[in-house]
Amino acid sequence: MATVAEILRQFKLVGPALTVNRTELVPGSAPAQIRDAGQSILPWDKDEYLSAAPPDAVVAQVKAVRAQLPDAGADWQSVKMTSTIPFMTGVGKQGAASGAGCDKSKCVMFTDSPAYKKMIGDEIDEDCKSLHATWQAEDEPGKKTAARIRYMKTMAFKHLMNGREGPASAVNTYDDAIFTWGMGYGANGGLPAVLANINRIEKATYPDDLEKHYVQKFFYLCGFKFDGRYWVVDTAKKKVLANSSADANAADSAFRTIHDDFDFHKMWVLAARDPLTRKTIVDAQRDVFFKATGNVANAEKIQTAALYTFLAHLQHWTGDTQMGMVDWALSASARPRVKVPLPSEEGDALIAIQAVHRFYWKRSPNYDQNAFVQVCKYWKEMVGEDTKDEALTIFRPSYPIMTAAPVASVPDDHLRGTLKAGTFYDLGPLSNFSRTIGPPTAAEAEGDPAPPAEKAEETEGSHWRNMPIAPAPPPRPVEQPSWWRRILF
Repeated sequence: MATVAEILRQFKLVGPALTVNRTELVPGSAPAQIRDAGQSILPWDKDEYLSAAPPDAVVAQVKAVRAQLPDAGADWQSVKMTSTIPFMTGVGKQGAASGAGCDKSKCVMFTDSPAYKKMIGDEIDEDCKSLHATWQAEDEPGKKTAARIRYMKTMAFKHLMNGREGPASAVNTYDDAIFTWGMGYGANGGLPAVLANINRIEKATYPDDLEKHYVQKFFYLCGFKFDGRYWVVDTAKKKVLANSSADANAADSAFRTIHDDFDFHKMWVLAARDPLTRKTIVDAQRDVFFKATGNVANAEKIQTAALYTFLAHLQHWTGDTQMGMVDWALSASARPRVKVPLPSEEGDALIAIQAVHRFYWKRSPNYDQNAFVQVCKYWKEMVGEDTKDEALTIFRPSYPIMTAAPVASVPDDHLRGTLKAGTFYDLGPLSNFSRTIGPPTAAEAEGDPAPPAEKAEETEGSHWRNMPIAPAPPPRPVEQPSWWRRILF
């Protein structure tokens, strides 16, 4: 089985000129050239191939490359599907009366090995140490605050990437997000931003050396390209497919191939593992995290990465970046209101408690199947591993509810979370959450805080998979070829 470099060396770009007019660049469409490469690349992203079969040689090229992709080296974990996920039971979703649904035998949940997660964590930890030193050495107040926030964000990314969410190589096709890569970046959610970042990083790092756009060329040779549309080569059907968004009801689409083809999954895993491409992919995912779910409001009032990670993980899990948990802690809604000087370890300990209150202000504790259990898990990581990681001495959040055992009944004036029939969690007085006794409001019944403007469909696992962080780029005009093909062909 081959490495990324070994695959890239087999192919080259050919043509009368290799001078690139930078104004012609189309985001997401630039495979690279490897010096002293072998055979010419047969282009497959031609518009005519969307309506007519591509030449056999084109399909054979992609098939040959995919055959060289190494096995992931760990079992694709089978996931028991339930009737609560219609797409995975062969039923159309999004209100459709019928649809192709999904072959459950094609569903995978791959989270990679502990060794890989540790390697990624250790690599990011080196960045954390450097950022911590910069923060401690800085004297100018504004720059010192910015350095601390960057350090806390990077610590949160390290913890989530190191097993709490999927690492950079994770591939999940087990729910109606259809496909997610890394920390849960879905085809209709954060994945377009990750792919655009890969292209941006390679172009910024090597603006005059196409042969070092390694990820883009590797993806292209494997029969994948993103330029606002997801292009794939379906070698079984001998088709080229291109779609702008994931359609769970489509029987014949780019996403059906992305979901069903195990060799395709190997492409994502190898790219995120291989030393030649790994850093680009980790950095691309980090940038999306920093700008979206890893961006905690009012971070300048937070002192510890332990609290920051807790808040960022709640945001990443739900896809809700509008909770304003620090604002809540400082407002009259907080019980009690945080009044100690900020940022400080003491203040962080109090904000942590109020963050849970804000989280359940209108959200049901049963949100997303036993959500309170998940919140307790994040709390345990915050007060345990993360506190130890920073050697914190004052940060000691005291909230017995987070470790209390389930009970058989809950008073009417307390917030209740259902573990199973007849077994509940008592989250404490409703007044702590600025709620009153009585039937739940419509928002409470939905288990969703107000706003946000857009609500992700509730499925098992991270809601970030389905939450768009920004409008997807518009599809490229069909007559517009890839910039490298315009030059060479």
